[in-house]
Amino acid sequence: MWFKNLRLYRLTSPFEPSAAELDERMQGNAFRPCGSLEMASFGWVPPVGTASAPRVHAANGCLMGCGRKEEKVLPAAVVREEVDFRAAKIEEQELRTVGRKERGRLRDEVLMDLLPKAFTRSRRIYAYIAPRQGLLVVDTATATGAEELISLLRESLETLPLRPLQ
Repeated sequence: MWFKNLRLYRLTSPFEPSAAELDERMQGNAFRPCGSLEMASFGWVPPVGTASAPRVHAANGCLMGCGRKEEKVLPAAVVREEVDFRAAKIEEQELRTVGRKERGRLRDEVLMDLLPKAFTRSRRIYAYIAPRQGLLVVDTATATGAEELISLLRESLETLPLRPLQ
């Protein structure tokens, strides 16, 4: 596996946890698939090997981890079409116009009805920590993806002082 899009961050204090300690801390934020009414789920998965492998791969003094994000795919056009259909049905049956607030309520109902049937999309974000060099390297093309992974890492470690490398 090769990293394609690197985002580099400088650790502002020494990174202390070993691979075993980091794996233990990541266990609390392990990946679980989206529930029927959840839009997204994000957690740690093993970077190499099977699902029973450790969540941290240690090699040559570096620690590698992988975050997996699963999102429900509900196209806006599908939601809008269903809201319009339900609004037209109400207008026809009750001979009145449907206002903005009621359309918002209809949209929420449509989302709750369609979420359990929605497809899911999954992606992985890999990262490694080089404690001796004081670097965190995240393999993602977007700053948002990097921030999601860093937030998950901070949640697992309780603190992670770093700043983008310039």
